[in-house]
Amino acid sequence: MYRFLLILFLSLPLFADTSFYTPGSDKKNLKFQGKINANLPNVLIIGDSISIGYHKEVVKLLEGKANVFRPKTNCGDTNKGVKSLDKWLGKTKWDVIHFNFGLHDLCYRHPDAKVYGHRDKVNGSVSVAIPQYKKNLEEIITRLKKTNAKLIWASTTFVPEGEAGRYQKDNRSYNSEARKIMVNNDIVVNDLFTISKQLPEKFKKPADVHYTSEGSSILAKRVAQFIAQELPKKASSKRPHIILFLIDDLGWNDIACYGSQFYETPHLDKMAKEGFRFTDAYAANPVCSPTRASILLGKYPSRVGLSNHSGSSGPKGPGHKLTPVPVKGNMPLEDITLAEALKEVGYKTAHIGKWHLQAHHDTSRNHFPEKHGFDLNIAGHRMGQPGSFYFPYKSKQHPSTNVPDMADGQEGDYLTDKLTDKAIHYIKENKDTPFFLNFWYYTVHTPIIPRQDLKKKYEAKANELGINKNQPGIPVLKSFARSSQNNPSYAAMVEAMDENIGRIFKTLKELQIDDETIIIFCSDNGGLSTSTGPNCPTSQLPLKAGKAWVYEGGIRIPFIIKWPGKKGGKELQAPVCTTDIYPTLLDMLKLPAKPEQHLDGVSLTSLMNGQAKELQREALFIHYPHYHHINSMGPAGAVRMGDYKLVEYYETGEFELYNLKEDIGEMNNLVKEQPERAAQMLKKLEQWRQQSNSPKPERNPHYDPQKDYRIKK
Repeated sequence: MYRFLLILFLSLPLFADTSFYTPGSDKKNLKFQGKINANLPNVLIIGDSISIGYHKEVVKLLEGKANVFRPKTNCGDTNKGVKSLDKWLGKTKWDVIHFNFGLHDLCYRHPDAKVYGHRDKVNGSVSVAIPQYKKNLEEIITRLKKTNAKLIWASTTFVPEGEAGRYQKDNRSYNSEARKIMVNNDIVVNDLFTISKQLPEKFKKPADVHYTSEGSSILAKRVAQFIAQELPKKASSKRPHIILFLIDDLGWNDIACYGSQFYETPHLDKMAKEGFRFTDAYAANPVCSPTRASILLGKYPSRVGLSNHSGSSGPKGPGHKLTPVPVKGNMPLEDITLAEALKEVGYKTAHIGKWHLQAHHDTSRNHFPEKHGFDLNIAGHRMGQPGSFYFPYKSKQHPSTNVPDMADGQEGDYLTDKLTDKAIHYIKENKDTPFFLNFWYYTVHTPIIPRQDLKKKYEAKANELGINKNQPGIPVLKSFARSSQNNPSYAAMVEAMDENIGRIFKTLKELQIDDETIIIFCSDNGGLSTSTGPNCPTSQLPLKAGKAWVYEGGIRIPFIIKWPGKKGGKELQAPVCTTDIYPTLLDMLKLPAKPEQHLDGVSLTSLMNGQAKELQREALFIHYPHYHHINSMGPAGAVRMGDYKLVEYYETGEFELYNLKEDIGEMNNLVKEQPERAAQMLKKLEQWRQQSNSPKPERNPHYDPQKDYRIKK
């Protein structure tokens, strides 16, 4: 039974303050109160005149679910909030509190201004500056937490540029600072800013922060949805769990359901039969760190200066014709990562495994997972490979690669197994709360160290198939691609990965949450198949080249999504990218998009729902303005439009055109046959580089052809 106090209205006194204007059409909402049911939870809405505008509709939408109240006043700025909060809270037992401050804090006022509220952003001064605003919010939150209510913060709604007392830039700045505070305090964030900004103009009042009744109704539906989600309820109605598996250096055809005849992956094959298998999926970059950033940011990594791994621009000097583009080794802290977006709506978040999103030269923890929205980080640090795959997962030769957070093991423990143990423990501990598990295995990256039981299995299999001998490599420019998948050690690592993912699936089923869990599986780039010699760990044939190349072998990846409640078993052929994961998850959860964040991502739900066969996107882009020791093509870029792909060599300016539907191996250059198409696609690639701040490398004045890195010593 929920306690109900007849003196509730006495605890919500009317405060008159002419500075905090409320439109006359909305004032009547202050007096509206639904029928009170003592058996229902109590909800308090604290906010400005925007919340007054949607209050009545929220009460109606939650009728029979909750008693909804608000102070009989415009709650104004945070100064007023600090002063009046105890009076607003009264003695009522609150179950959910939906609150906001900001519009009045960032408002500029002048005593001589003639407009309502004395607003004047030209001659006036800001009401509450950001430092005081932050301090006030912290004080308000401390008090609200004492109620033990579920807290929901509503971001400040959109400010039109012509508004008399407010600037759009302040709108964004105040929201940004408030969001950081809410995330740090594990408070759900209702992003009303994005919702209000996207409203059609007919629902907005000209040069005014207020909305028509229709506009307020749209906001009300959003507010009621968030409140309903936080009301006391049965666990079965909570949001689904999310597990994102990212495998390091796993090639497109390194699992059986994508064509491997040697590696065995029964659990992933089953997932593909139950889910959605994307045939033409791309990593946003041919090496790991940039692609990892694209997943968490929803944008091409070159937009944030992260076009190469490790915070390094890669090889350079007299043996390189171009000077590679400078690189940032970290994601911008001001960006809203996927983890932070999910925390905003109440998800617990954990990262397990490889991180590699902090520059190697930075020995701090300033850009570890916990700085980017993850509550828990196990084994994630600045380096990109483990010291060893066997306990204690260390390397005497390269101690910086020693895996952290894994000291509780014993001799013989295998890293892939033990990371999975920790993941299973996390799942069991959090099965009753929506969680986002970002599980990024270190496997199958070098060092190629297999589990010995599985290695013996594949040695026997290779002998039985008569493929136990290394074959001559396939020339790719001045490099060689492995010609067959017959490496027992690599095969063992692939199966160990699949086996452990199967353990996760089994755990979900045992806990009876398998039908409540979204699962995404993909790789961060193409397989390690092409280098200076013929015996790389795997083969990507029929794809051309491999990791670190912009040909298909370097960027096409396995990509599977299992969506509970949706009939899967479908093969989807539309070109998609790792940038799409962010908006897809928001869409699957029926959360609003964050288009200013996931600039380059597109939701894939229309493909999975069968509503579309193609996405409303003209092109996908790849930009790798760097050298890599396993790549003899040098810096390059690529664009895919429909079935066609254009590759540009940055050193020479030469370009190639392929029809991937007919020529997946990129063997038949169509530039001479289709010069107009090639020119159009090249122009598109050039325009994108300019728009996305993705520069090409510049000429190296100290280049010496006699020292070219491709010349064998």
